[in-house]
Amino acid sequence: MLSSLYRSKQISVMVIDRLSDYLSLARIELQLQGREIFMQALSYSAAALFLFFILLFLGVAILTSFWDTPHRILAAWSAVLLYTLGAVISINLAKRHALKITGLYALSQEMKQDAAIIRQAL
Repeated sequence: MLSSLYRSKQISVMVIDRLSDYLSLARIELQLQGREIFMQALSYSAAALFLFFILLFLGVAILTSFWDTPHRILAAWSAVLLYTLGAVISINLAKRHALKITGLYALSQEMKQDAAIIRQAL
């Protein structure tokens, strides 16, 4: 009985000692993740803006090239198809480049390791 009380006291001391480490690790990870998300959002916004202008002017170029021909309707629908294709490709790229590692990954790994150590101690 005394040995289990002693072990639980040791575990509580270890947990309290590691709590400050967990908090500092969480703060660092959140800062890094915040910077990463900001840079990704900025990059995707710039890419989306340039893609919008590229597709816009490409559609205008297609329409003006075929304006005085009997293929005007075909050119308009191909511009619509081009815009749709651009949107689909952009959505697929955004999904593929989404973060696959959850936030606070290192913190959760540290907590799992500490839980394993506690289980071994008991």
